[in-house]
Order: sequence, then C-alpha cells, then structure tokens
Amino acid sequence: MAVADFDRAVEPRARPRSRLRSGLAALGVFGLAALALGVLMLSKGLLTVREFWFMVHLSFGILIVHAFAGGLGTLLSTKDTPLRELVRVTTTITMALIAWLTVVSGTWMVYPGYRAKPVQGQPLESYPKEDLLAQGELGFWHNFGMEWKEHIGWLTPFLATAVAFCVLRYGRQVMREPRIRRALTSLFVIAFAAAVVAAILGAAINAVAPNEFLNDSRIV
Repeated sequence: MAVADFDRAVEPRARPRSRLRSGLAALGVFGLAALALGVLMLSKGLLTVREFWFMVHLSFGILIVHAFAGGLGTLLSTKDTPLRELVRVTTTITMALIAWLTVVSGTWMVYPGYRAKPVQGQPLESYPKEDLLAQGELGFWHNFGMEWKEHIGWLTPFLATAVAFCVLRYGRQVMREPRIRRALTSLFVIAFAAAVVAAILGAAINAVAPNEFLNDSRIV
C-alpha cells in the first residue's frame, strides 16, 4: 500500500490516551525537579552558568539513549499490545522533545562559550575554538569535527519528530503496515545515529580542546 493510500485509509486518533498524558506529565515533573536542583546549585555557587548548561546538554543526550531503546524495541516487534503501543508513543514523543532540547541547549547555551573571541590579555586556553585553530593540526577538530557536529546533530530532532507524529497520529495502525513500520524504524535509527555521531565528535573535541571556558559564569 502506498503512503498516500495508507494516509487516506487510516483515521487519525481522536486524542492520546490518558496514560500517555500521565506519563508525559510525570516526565515534565521530573524535568522541573532536575531544573530546580540545578538552579539551587547555581545559587550556591557550586556550578557556573556554563557548567550548568553543559550538564543539562549532556543529560539530554543520556535521555535520548533511553527513549531510543524503548521506541526501537516496540517498532521492531511484530506483535502489538496496548502496553507496547503506550511505550512506543511515549518514547518516540520523548525522544523528539529531548532531541529539540538537546540541540537548542547545545547551539545557543554551550556553543557560544566555545566559539567566543579572545579578549586581549586573556590566555587562549579560555577560548577552545581559537586554541584549536592556533595549534596547527588540532585545527582539524574544529574545521571538521565541530562543523560536522553542528550540522549533523540537527538531523535528529527533525527525523525524530516525523516518527513521533506518525506514531501518535496513526497509533496501532502503523504496526499493521510492514512497509510503513520499516520506514519509520529506519528514520528512527538514522535520527539516533546522527545523535551518536554528534556525541562522539563532541567527546573528541572536549578531549583535545581546553575546557577552562566552563569556569566562566558568562553565557557568551
């Protein structure tokens, strides 16, 4: 069955299950609690602003792994139950939401400190991008590593959102059409693979670039 025929043949779900709303609400409460803890640590001087956002960015990446595992497991399964449907919907939506939060926090809260321009009299160790570029061969990690990390990382939220939309809109009907299920599974895997590549490049850059900029409380 073609995608267009599938779309016409399937009636959209009227509304998400109440358990889905409860699950997402619980996730929201957990997120707010974690945010409150981070703000408390900031107020006590245990973290700088940059360290706080760096930890938030890393935490989002960890959550993506768990959401991907749950979503992939239910997409690959040929048998479906109400519980598996609930897990599939919850995890795919969660991965999409967390993916957006990951790239937004990385692009606008962490990356500005990395790319900041040196201030006269300040050591280059406080400016990772400039330090890498000043060290000849290590400039590869910015010119290739960071450039790829910036761009490929943005694939994840777009692809994950597409998968979550189809899963939420069509529910268990997705599992009854093998070609549609395989297509969504492929998109889901590509979304996660893009996140993994970005994470590996980020880890490599953190290993070779100085991280003293995290001790600065400025955002930019």
